[in-house]
Amino acid sequence: YRMQYVDLLREVLERDPHLFAVVRKPILAVMNGRIELTPAELPKGHPDTARAAEIAADISYRLTLIKGLKQSIFALGFGSFYGVSVAENHFSQARDGSWIITRLGFVHSRRCAFPDSNSWDLYIWDQGQVSGSEPYGMNPTNSNMYGLRVADWPHKFIVYAPQVSGDYPTRDGSGRIVAEWALIKRASARNALRYLEQFSKPIPEITYNTADPDSEGGMKPREATEADIAN
Repeated sequence: YRMQYVDLLREVLERDPHLFAVVRKPILAVMNGRIELTPAELPKGHPDTARAAEIAADISYRLTLIKGLKQSIFALGFGSFYGVSVAENHFSQARDGSWIITRLGFVHSRRCAFPDSNSWDLYIWDQGQVSGSEPYGMNPTNSNMYGLRVADWPHKFIVYAPQVSGDYPTRDGSGRIVAEWALIKRASARNALRYLEQFSKPIPEITYNTADPDSEGGMKPREATEADIAN
């Protein structure tokens, strides 16, 4: 169940600063890398050489029109940890009639699922049962148990599902590899702090009775004596 699985991995990442730094390092490296497009390699004198350079320049220009592209690359990079990440292409029509991508919409990995046991088709689950007054299947938010099948909408989504460990998409991602150790490390750290609190020497706070039984006119406050301090 990827929704609960991703929530667990996210909590593991939040509670382990070292793991978070290690996971982010390669993602930040890719995010801050220079995007450089080169024309297709063609034999010398090929009639499409100029056309290939024109296409490369056009694609480079279209990439500059995508708002927040680096941030979207960063979000997609966490697919290496969660196993899969998705972004939604938002299109707009240019003046020449062509379609350009204006931004990449963030799709949380917890919404990505492989619910059909007979295929590896990726689905994006939306909200599910959010209206308690209507039975299941009678509301637009719960009419599809599986959600949206990505393959039904070509060119609408970018799916990043790297084979980190060479496993199936439902069992891949570095998060699955490190989660058990990270949880054990977290439990050990919690026990160590508990031991430290219980058995380390605390800051002493000493109190003594300030009433002086020998004072005239009844018991009155007194200063600490050497015996009080020694105790």
